[in-house]
Amino acid sequence: MCCLVTSQHITFTIVNNCSDQSIWPALTGNTSLIGSPNPLTSSSPLFPKQSIQTFPIPLPWSGRIWARQFCASDGTNCLIGDCSESTCWGHSSQNTSLFEITASDLQVVYDVSLVDGFTMGITSIPTSKICETISCQVPPYLGFRESGKPLCPESNMRSFQKHGNLSQAYACLSDCSLYGLEQYCCFDDFETPGACEPSSQWFKVACPDAYSFAFDDSVLRHCELTDFTIVFGCPA
Repeated sequence: MCCLVTSQHITFTIVNNCSDQSIWPALTGNTSLIGSPNPLTSSSPLFPKQSIQTFPIPLPWSGRIWARQFCASDGTNCLIGDCSESTCWGHSSQNTSLFEITASDLQVVYDVSLVDGFTMGITSIPTSKICETISCQVPPYLGFRESGKPLCPESNMRSFQKHGNLSQAYACLSDCSLYGLEQYCCFDDFETPGACEPSSQWFKVACPDAYSFAFDDSVLRHCELTDFTIVFGCPA
């Protein structure tokens, strides 16, 4: 119990582990804290190998953290993960890889989610040694490679024009995000655990420990209250 958080707050350290790409960290959560100061200490880009620590967030709190990519200098107009503002506190996005967490004074429930899409690798590292690290890395062949079997079907791949010195900006959408159908998004006749399955089997193969559909609760991690380091990684 040496690493238990006792201040009824939770803090995140966000790391950009990409070798050649800046990211704009984004964080939002339950509406009870909207109107309070943004926990992110800066809206500036996080350059490769840099990190940033949030201000302590009061509990209870539920939220999500993601990386915006290929943005204007102030964090707006992002090709991936855009939330229409320079800061995403109180705003959300779609079609990105997410770290999700629900934290109370006594415990945390957390996961890495690919329900909407697969855009960046995420590793969530708890400070407490008794809590489990979750890692989901983007495979080398996500979709835009001349050799190797791509993870993402062409129909689900979203590519963009050249951006800076990078030849491609890309995201792989889940079938739910792409088609919005009940069998993929787990609603109406498919709104039960037995009826709904992973909408994108390739996500489950690549990251079996990631949350990939609405009833994928077996991959949720439960542990004592702890701070986290969230590491974002780019495709190889």
